[in-house]
Amino acid sequence: MNFNEVKELISILDDSKLAYFELENEDGYIKIDKSMSRDYVPNKIQNEVSAIENKEEKQHNNTISSKINIKENMLSIILIGGIVVISIILLFALYIIISSPDFDKEKLYSKESSVLYYNDGKTELARLGQYDRALVNYEELPQVLIDAIVATEDSRFFQHSGLDVARFAKASVGQLIGNDKAGGASTLTMQVVKRAYTSGESHGIKGIVRKFTDIYMAVFKVESNYTKEEIIEFYVNSQWFGSTGSLNNSGFAGVEQACQNFFGKSVSDISLAEASILAGMFQNPGLYNPYTKPNNTRKRQKIVLTLMVNHGYITEEEKNAVLDIPIESLLVKKDNVANGDSRAAIDYIINEVANDTGYDLRETPMKIVTTIDKDVQDVLNKLEKGEIYEFPNEYMQEGIAITDMETGGLSAISGGRNYSARGTNRATTKRQPGSTAKILFDYGPYIEYLNGSPATLFLDEETTYSNGTPIKNADGKYNGLMTMRDALAASRNIPALRAFQAVYKENPDYIKNFVKNLGIDYGGELYESAAIGGFDGVSPVQMSAAYAAYGRGGYYIKPYSYTEATLLENGKVYNKTLEK
Repeated sequence: MNFNEVKELISILDDSKLAYFELENEDGYIKIDKSMSRDYVPNKIQNEVSAIENKEEKQHNNTISSKINIKENMLSIILIGGIVVISIILLFALYIIISSPDFDKEKLYSKESSVLYYNDGKTELARLGQYDRALVNYEELPQVLIDAIVATEDSRFFQHSGLDVARFAKASVGQLIGNDKAGGASTLTMQVVKRAYTSGESHGIKGIVRKFTDIYMAVFKVESNYTKEEIIEFYVNSQWFGSTGSLNNSGFAGVEQACQNFFGKSVSDISLAEASILAGMFQNPGLYNPYTKPNNTRKRQKIVLTLMVNHGYITEEEKNAVLDIPIESLLVKKDNVANGDSRAAIDYIINEVANDTGYDLRETPMKIVTTIDKDVQDVLNKLEKGEIYEFPNEYMQEGIAITDMETGGLSAISGGRNYSARGTNRATTKRQPGSTAKILFDYGPYIEYLNGSPATLFLDEETTYSNGTPIKNADGKYNGLMTMRDALAASRNIPALRAFQAVYKENPDYIKNFVKNLGIDYGGELYESAAIGGFDGVSPVQMSAAYAAYGRGGYYIKPYSYTEATLLENGKVYNKTLEK
């Protein structure tokens, strides 16, 4: 009750017949009668009322203050929570940036294979490198393949900047609710990053870190430095498509070699049917291999074609026309790869090119024109397999080198039966040559320095080395006087030793110089045992080159296995310089 209300009550009391009235407060009742002063009563009551009002106002203010404090606390909690979340996001982003791999641009550029050609310069002997790969540029890709890849792998590739936000958000929600088919929403650019810089990790915290690393590098590294066309090139050239079954590489990669292996044609010539198969294989080359999994290939091809229809690249009629074509009719006959064929020759070429140029053919793409003759090499390959000669047991070995008498180049090499890559090459392994040394250490020098001839006579009778050690023929018999021709044809030891001794007696350096000029290293000292091949040893490659000198009038050419080596990166050519 306020002051004015009290005054009104007193006025009412004066005009009424009442003697008094009581007002209730916290301490009890206040009695007011007509005898009280009109100033006293209101002031007393006003004091009581004011106390009550002050108390109520204080309680009201306290209530308001409590409500304000709750709101402020809630706002503080929300603000702190927001700061924490933002801080975590910023720290995670910083971690992704700091921990991301170095942006080595060279890793984006897939390497081609080194190609070895037979001596005709056209027929391929082998492809070397990590993969059998031939690079193509964007202009060589048919539009139908580009459309198939974009429709299947990244429909908004030409619109986004490395991350398809809508697709990524959709996939993320799908994964959170447990949809296994939600996918990872990787764009083509992100897939290029994964192949070149990160890994295939897809689970747990490592998978999350890898995914955001892909996003960061795709958006801020690849897309900011390369055009969409260049990114397509990185994508199609880096994909592995299958095994070649060869020891020379780990399979074929890139769309060009994929088309050659599957369809027998260049990628620029493929049709919609072939492009839809190829585009489908990017997801899983093994699962959709048209040779081994034709049913899977058809299912995947149908998905690719449906997506191309949905995105407006082809019509429903074109899709159905392709699905009427049998998968098998599109494929070329797959030849069985002769695993390891010509391997010793290939290893020899690799070593020689490395020694001459400093480049390893397995790591640096080069084009090599070799001296290997395909027909001759095929004979040695069959020999190794026992196709043209039946070896008496599995332990008997051989090592063969065949030299072109005119050019001096190696026409064929066999490293032995069951030769393994980078293994013991018996064509280059030194062994005592036995009687094959007679023409080099005995009769050759005799003709050269003592004017001998095939008709020169030698006495085949019991004799010894100069130190008294006996020497015998293989049959233990003696044939008396024999011409050089007959003694060589019969491989008699005693006539050979007599020729050696005669030349050595005339001048010890004659034989030494003769054989060294033919590329033969007999060791530190020349002993008479060398007359019948008893020295440190010589390899089939060395012997073949030495014998070839006889066929070209005495001119020796150091054996070599290639004539031209070209760096594919810049076209620099290394021509083989012959040593005569």
